[in-house]
Amino acid sequence: MIRRTGSRVAYIAEDAMSPLWAGSDFPIENCISGLAILEARPIHIPDIYEDDRVPVDAYRPTFVRSMSMYPIGLMGPSMAMGAYWKDAGAADPATNALLASLARYAGVTLNRVTEGRGADPEG
Repeated sequence: MIRRTGSRVAYIAEDAMSPLWAGSDFPIENCISGLAILEARPIHIPDIYEDDRVPVDAYRPTFVRSMSMYPIGLMGPSMAMGAYWKDAGAADPATNALLASLARYAGVTLNRVTEGRGADPEG
């Protein structure tokens, strides 16, 4: 989970096969999670070494070869969530649909919590 803090993004939680960036922060324009927040749209990268937006030096020591990053927030994203794969290639449509649903429900929940209401996404 990634949270926007002004002009930076902070990696606040992760569940990965090896440590990535939890506890770190980066300029918002210099990472894919920040771009997903700024552009308010998912970003899918089938091969990190083929996409100029990816700071590949940060990824070289990791298992990451491809990723999808989803913005979170109903009235303008303030967070993002990502999924990483060790093999190059696009995620299958079912995985993309699941990740999009998770991001949408996280946004609904975040909105309800900040409004002081319950977290039932169905209303």
